Amino acid sequence: MFNALTDRLIATIISIGSLFFPFLESIEPNFSNIQFNTVGSAVVLSMHLDNCYTDQLNQVISSGKTVKIFFQSELFRTKAKNPDHTQNFYHTVRYNLLENQYEVYFSETDRRRLFSDISLVHKYFTSVSNYQVLKSEDLKSGQDYYIRLTAYLENITFIGEDSDLDLMLFWNNKKPSVDTEVFNSSIFLH
Repeated sequence: MFNALTDRLIATIISIGSLFFPFLESIEPNFSNIQFNTVGSAVVLSMHLDNCYTDQLNQVISSGKTVKIFFQSELFRTKAKNPDHTQNFYHTVRYNLLENQYEVYFSETDRRRLFSDISLVHKYFTSVSNYQVLKSEDLKSGQDYYIRLTAYLENITFIGEDSDLDLMLFWNNKKPSVDTEVFNSSIFLH
């Protein structure tokens, strides 16, 4: 009962706020600090997504509803239209109104971290550290490859509401995406 009441209250607040969404200035996030390194017979990825928070998105994050960001890593052969290998993972953040703290979950490590300050949420929610994106056997000798990284926010649904809140409105309805430098199987020889 308390959860349903809380969801209705949050839905009402955000619904009223959604009247102002056409007047929001959208931002366009971008990937930065992209690093991929070899660890044994695997390639691991580290990166950060910058310029992705607005005051309104911070309010949604602090509302108590779970906010989920999806990441996708696709391995392409140069000049290929379809990826050879795709990996998906996600992060969630939920603010606990009673304990006054944010819980961030990282699917790639199956770990949770608690933060009392939203600035720490900003730092970790959109960062990936040493995530294994492929193994040496995924690469064919003599073939050049690149990795395409993409991210997007999942819509939020409230109990008793007929429509979702499209969080991608805060990102100008564009999924940030970037391609890494071209590489081949020789990266495992270093």
